[in-house]
Amino acid sequence: AVVSTQSTGPTGFSCSLSISGLEPLVNVRVAQMPDAMTDDELDDLQRIVAKENSKQGSANYTELVKKFRSPDVVKLDIYTDSTTLWEVSPAAVTSLQKLLSDPKEIIPYLTLRFDWSITRDPESSTADKVVTGTTEIDIRDRKAGEKAGGRFVDREKFYKLIKDCDVTHPLTISQLIPTFLLAGETGNSKELFLFPSHDSHGTINEYNKKTIELSLVKSLAADPDKCYLWSGYYWSFNQKSPFLEPFGNSTQLSTNKAQFYIFSERIVSSQYQLIASYGVIGLYISVVLVIFKFIRLVITDSSTRIIFQEMPCPDLIMALVSSTEMVRSQREFVLEQVLYRKLLLLYRSPETLIVWTGRHRRLKEE
Repeated sequence: AVVSTQSTGPTGFSCSLSISGLEPLVNVRVAQMPDAMTDDELDDLQRIVAKENSKQGSANYTELVKKFRSPDVVKLDIYTDSTTLWEVSPAAVTSLQKLLSDPKEIIPYLTLRFDWSITRDPESSTADKVVTGTTEIDIRDRKAGEKAGGRFVDREKFYKLIKDCDVTHPLTISQLIPTFLLAGETGNSKELFLFPSHDSHGTINEYNKKTIELSLVKSLAADPDKCYLWSGYYWSFNQKSPFLEPFGNSTQLSTNKAQFYIFSERIVSSQYQLIASYGVIGLYISVVLVIFKFIRLVITDSSTRIIFQEMPCPDLIMALVSSTEMVRSQREFVLEQVLYRKLLLLYRSPETLIVWTGRHRRLKEE
């Protein structure tokens, strides 16, 4: 039998960039989610993925996209200016500057984290309403970062940006923010890889994890003459990697933007929740236990009840009961007491009861 499944498309999305131990640099929240892809749009995405993978001789990633249906995929084009100012204290900024200024102090304390959260409204009780995920990279010196594999945030550039309140030179960050996000039924959200990590020339593929520019922005509330990061400054990031498809948000709100694809795993429909929770074997055991318990209740103490409930020939007993009722109506209470005692003696003695009501008596009478 085929178990019915249903889509659990996202109803909300939020993401943030933060330095470990401090308030987030960037907070972005999307309350109004776009509609899921149509069949034609999903076909276009599959063709793009297949085309890019064919250049690198890989078909496995194309098959991954084909596992999803159009209601399960949402293309999310968002503007990435932080929705809040950087809520940080002067002491925290001083501490951060101290850590960034000394390469010996920074390792291994500081990382840059990207967190995301996907909100859903599933009918299933087994599916989580909110799934979250995170990725992070270290903040290191250039030499140490390149020696470790090239996936890092340049410590010196980050320090200058914060020390000087530099709003003109953004910080380039690679291989931190994933483009394809998987919202599972339960647990954490994971990043998907629809392309090989490196192309045929050994270059890092920026479709899976995008390169961004992190910028510091001064609001009108900031002091124009002093560098107080805790008062009137906020952050934003902008995707510099190529977009897989054209940016689809027609409202031009900012030059800072990014593109995500959210893939949602299908969940079991509510009518199949029992099977989904316990499995076929668990359901089978449950049914067997229920039937067994019912049968047990039916036959409990049957050995003591059957002699009274299954009399082959109860005519003499019925005659005795009728006689007892008749003498009571005649107000012959002494005789009623005698007959009632005989009835009690019969029921107290299974051997006598069998003699009075047994099948041999019926055969004898016949």
